[in-house]
Amino acid sequence: MAELRPLVDVVVVAYHGGFESDLETFSPLEEWTGENQGAKMLQEIEGIDVLLTGHQHRVINQQVKNTWTVQPGHAGEFVAEVILELDEQHQIIHREGYLHETAQYPALDKLRPQLEPQLSNGQAWLETVLGHAPIVQPTHDIFLARVNGHPFLELLNQVQLQVTGADFSGIALVNEHFADFQGDITNEILLKAYPYYNLITKIKLTGQEIYEVMEYNLEYFELDANGQMIVNPEYISPKPRHYNYDIYSGFKTIVDVSKPKGQRVIELIDERTNQPLEKERLYQLAVTQYRAVGGGDYTMLTQDKIVEITQYDIASELVKALNTFDEKKWDTINQHFQHIEWLNQKK
Repeated sequence: MAELRPLVDVVVVAYHGGFESDLETFSPLEEWTGENQGAKMLQEIEGIDVLLTGHQHRVINQQVKNTWTVQPGHAGEFVAEVILELDEQHQIIHREGYLHETAQYPALDKLRPQLEPQLSNGQAWLETVLGHAPIVQPTHDIFLARVNGHPFLELLNQVQLQVTGADFSGIALVNEHFADFQGDITNEILLKAYPYYNLITKIKLTGQEIYEVMEYNLEYFELDANGQMIVNPEYISPKPRHYNYDIYSGFKTIVDVSKPKGQRVIELIDERTNQPLEKERLYQLAVTQYRAVGGGDYTMLTQDKIVEITQYDIASELVKALNTFDEKKWDTINQHFQHIEWLNQKK
């Protein structure tokens, strides 16, 4: 910066990362891993006029010290604009930013001819039917789906189990588009319901380690003052982290959320034998590659626990399942998707 600053009027930094600390108090928001260093940059690098950020999918538009910083959400929902006003000496005398919500702007018909044939070809690809999913939708409420399980989650877990041959499988419900995954499935529906590229991975854990995973996993929930189960606010703000809560198939979890964190799992029962998991026994679990390497601060999931990172990604295997799962398999998915028993709280 010392070399660059004298050569320019304005310094704009584009950083594909987010903020590890609160932008008002600079108190930590997450464990320091180096993944997000935006706050550190603002504190330690003098001379940045505009900091453009991303990665966390947050909606940010504010001045921090002498820097205007923005983060425009995700999936093109906002376009960020930062305006700087300079005086005759090329010194910044005013700065302000805007986040323009793209949904509020109609498409410009005059641009359509210039985008052809790519526009029509792209739309045709999105509308291409990949297969049929006879999924029952017991709820469209994403909170209830995470609490009680859902056939779409069961489908994902069955896909992972089939690929790996593991004992159990766990996966997150990443967004509300699970409710669209029914009937004819197009490329667009698939991309919305499971937008990530995640390789299916097999890991090995003892029964005791699975208990530890589930204790951490269940920190996603807590009880409010009325005893009603809610999402832990730490998973909502400042950055939504709903994808760090996994729903497991293959064992039943009996849990009491009214107990302190770390003491909530009453019992884990292997659904094949209807017997509790043995604490010293090794089991194999199917998870995403992201989770297998400890993604989501699952510090107990380390590289040495990985048995195999397959070359099969979840979205591609979902397409195969649409065309290979038989009626019996779909019946299992639609009827056997609840694997958790809640004690002592209202839902």
